[in-house]
Amino acid sequence: MTLSSTVNRTSTAGDGTVTGFTFGYLFFADNDLVVTLKVDSTGVETIKTLTTHYTVSGAGNASGGTVTMSTAPASGETLIISRSEQLTQGLDLVENDPFPSALVEQQFDSLTMVVQQQQEILDRTLRYPIGDTSGLEAEMAASVTRANKYLGFDSTGAVLLDTLIGNYRGSWGTSTAYVVNDVVSTGSPASTYICLVAHTSGTFSTDLGASKWQTVAAAGATGATGSTGSTGAAATIAVGSVATGGIGSSATVANAGSTAEAVFNFSIPVGATGATGSTGAQGPAGEMGGPESSTDNAIARFNGTSGSEVQNTTATIDDSNNMYLPGTLDLGHASDTTLSRSAAGVLAVEGVGVGLQGQHTIFVPAGAMEAAVTTAAATSNAVEIGTSLFAARTMDFATDADDFAYFGIQMPKSWDAGALVCQFVWSATGTTANTVLWGIAANSIGNDGVLTEAFATPTSPAADTNSTTADDIMISAEVSLTVGSTPTAEDFVIFEVSRDVSGDTLAENARLHGIKIHYTTDTGNDN
Repeated sequence: MTLSSTVNRTSTAGDGTVTGFTFGYLFFADNDLVVTLKVDSTGVETIKTLTTHYTVSGAGNASGGTVTMSTAPASGETLIISRSEQLTQGLDLVENDPFPSALVEQQFDSLTMVVQQQQEILDRTLRYPIGDTSGLEAEMAASVTRANKYLGFDSTGAVLLDTLIGNYRGSWGTSTAYVVNDVVSTGSPASTYICLVAHTSGTFSTDLGASKWQTVAAAGATGATGSTGSTGAAATIAVGSVATGGIGSSATVANAGSTAEAVFNFSIPVGATGATGSTGAQGPAGEMGGPESSTDNAIARFNGTSGSEVQNTTATIDDSNNMYLPGTLDLGHASDTTLSRSAAGVLAVEGVGVGLQGQHTIFVPAGAMEAAVTTAAATSNAVEIGTSLFAARTMDFATDADDFAYFGIQMPKSWDAGALVCQFVWSATGTTANTVLWGIAANSIGNDGVLTEAFATPTSPAADTNSTTADDIMISAEVSLTVGSTPTAEDFVIFEVSRDVSGDTLAENARLHGIKIHYTTDTGNDN
């Protein structure tokens, strides 16, 4: 295949999460890649090991492959994937054999890859520009010759390798141990010197005369005095902030400006508390502030003329925080709508009873249900529990198959169209503490809706355990029921009731007396 791209290296910043890193250049073997992890803050680079730290996929694909790290590179780390083709030639052409064009092309590709990676390395080396004078010396001296020397350049730009490396020690000091190549400054004006002989300093002029130091840069002569500059602006003083310090603190002043434009911030301590003054004359008696007696729980009000406090209201708050408002509460609407008690326990607006938003209950007796026709039907049954004690219409669910029954409810306008909460009221004639698993599903039907939509899988509460006493009423746990078919307020909701005989253990009819349904309203009434 052809190699149209010279790219053989990618770099990607880590984020502590991503482990897979794709690249878009051809490679022939997993070990043709070098994976390096670089710490950005220090520049430290670590070459990772194949199969130990990473795996590779995509060898031989012209579009490249993927390196998958065993540990995601962290933020502040960079993953470098570079192609490093093996510098060997593995193709052996046998005379008179068929020409292996694919292998020859792959070898050409491999050689091209080697040229590309060498070029990439050369691009990162120090080199002379093409426009420089030819013949510049670029060969390094031997290691023993260039040890402890700078790499520099002479006046022609050629490599220079005879500059000593110096270790700057600051100003020269007496009784200090110096080693070869230490650099110091001393004198006024200061000159710079390099140590030639390791020694402990005594007098600098003596050490210098003993050739322990060599001048690197001598101080120049003092230059001529420059002309006098123009007169500067007069200094200014301004008061900045004035703060009050604590009692016993010290007074302070700080310059928040400059020497030429001073801004003084002051802190002045508070003085110590003085002696208590004489008591003033008694003022007039204030208005009544508390109840008239320990048992008076009336709510205080204020006179509408003088603003004086008056405690003669019949509105009270008792010691249990119960509030009593025997009068009318004006809601302040434009129509003078009032909130009042129309009867004991009835809240009304303008005499009309008000319902409260929240959860309400509908009980559907078994007598209001209809047994299934085409599927396994529950049995509508009239039963009498004891002679002249209790008679009821029940819906009996047998054990031979999952029986079904149905009923419908026209939901109120105040229904919020949300989920319903259901409980099953049932009994059994047996005395074994076995379980019944009830199920219920529901669909919502609006105006002009169809009655033939299939029910969802029944929703079941936890299997309910029968009493060991015959004919005891059992009430199941609550179960939340989502109504199907996108319900809205005032929809006709049809229900499917079933018994899952494969999920329970009661070996007799389960006698359903009815279902309690809780629904939630989001308006006060159905107006």
